Amino acid sequence: VPGATGYRIYTYDKKKKKNVLLADKSGKARIYIHQNVKKGKQYEYTIRAYRKIKGKKILGVPSRPGYIRDGIIGLNRSC
Repeated sequence: VPGATGYRIYTYDKKKKKNVLLADKSGKARIYIHQNVKKGKQYEYTIRAYRKIKGKKILGVPSRPGYIRDGIIGLNRSC
């Protein structure tokens, strides 16, 4: 996302029935690898870009949920 200083990656927890923060990637990171994924299990991810302004993180609109099986998430696509 143009102007973003970082990204927050969330996964959906079916037991808690809400998104749980997996990682907060700042700088030039453009990929995130979800560790300890179970083979064949489908995971739901949501990404939110943010921009730091005066030390505060201003979060953008969450992406639509994406469903991934291998746990590798690219962050360079627009949300």
